[in-house]
Amino acid sequence: MRYNKKRKRPTEFWHLTRIRKETRSYVPKMFALRELFANPDKYQLNLVPVNNQVSYEIVELDGQIDLALAADLAGITVNQLYQLNPAFNRWATAPKGPHRLLLPRGKAEQFKIEVAKVPPSKRINWVRHKIKNGETLSQISHKYRSSVTLIKQVNNIRGTNIRAGKYLMVPTATKSLKTYTLSENSRIASIQNTNRAGTKRVHIVRSGQSLWSISRDYGVTTQALAKWNAMAPIDTLRVGQKLVVWTSGKRSQTVSINQTRPSNALHALRYTVRKGDSLYRIADRFNISVADIKRWNRVGKYLQPGQKLKLYVDITSQSG
Repeated sequence: MRYNKKRKRPTEFWHLTRIRKETRSYVPKMFALRELFANPDKYQLNLVPVNNQVSYEIVELDGQIDLALAADLAGITVNQLYQLNPAFNRWATAPKGPHRLLLPRGKAEQFKIEVAKVPPSKRINWVRHKIKNGETLSQISHKYRSSVTLIKQVNNIRGTNIRAGKYLMVPTATKSLKTYTLSENSRIASIQNTNRAGTKRVHIVRSGQSLWSISRDYGVTTQALAKWNAMAPIDTLRVGQKLVVWTSGKRSQTVSINQTRPSNALHALRYTVRKGDSLYRIADRFNISVADIKRWNRVGKYLQPGQKLKLYVDITSQSG
């Protein structure tokens, strides 16, 4: 809006040009919903009345709890619990809190009575693991279907170094992970296992790779690769991460991530940072990733107007 005002242009949504793609997509949908609900008779809609009362109750706990156990104590399904508590992406509440649950009003009192009978030490399933020679946190987290971050938090580990012979306390789920169908890992697995057109491939992320470099390797778009793996195009990757790639033919020629000169598909250009620019905006404008811009240039957290950036751009993917 500021951009338009300076140029004495209208500032209504339909006249704005400097808007990110996702905003251009969802704002018209919101306008459409507002129109439909404001004029249901005009569009022959039969809106079902909703009782305007709070249907849940907040229950405060004094520590971490397994979500499957919490659902059993409340007499509801795990899916119902996830739907009321969408902030929980794993099989338990966060180790450091907040330790509160939203429960159906008719189930809250039952839950309070039942959870009081379970000692805090029994609300999470703990395993005492002795570290073997050569074992890594990643291997241990995979064995117990936990996460490196969670194991580090619980055991107050700062780096990644662990010593053979020492013990780690590893929290694990009380039930099969298939029970937690709305956890982050389950949602990602569901999206990755969705059948799509083409041939499915599994790519293991190597050091230095990004969604952009991998998409170029397989001849697909960054947006599609991100969608197939429940990610955003600007998300970073971790070494060893598994990605699903759907291809329609043979893999295209690989573009090395360490490449410093343009190939036949990539052209180098110098870009001058303008006022209001950010790494994300520049990456979105040229259909490249933020990680690539950082790798090609020594940049800090913020850009300065007039700053020069070296970019390698696939001119065939530019929309003008």
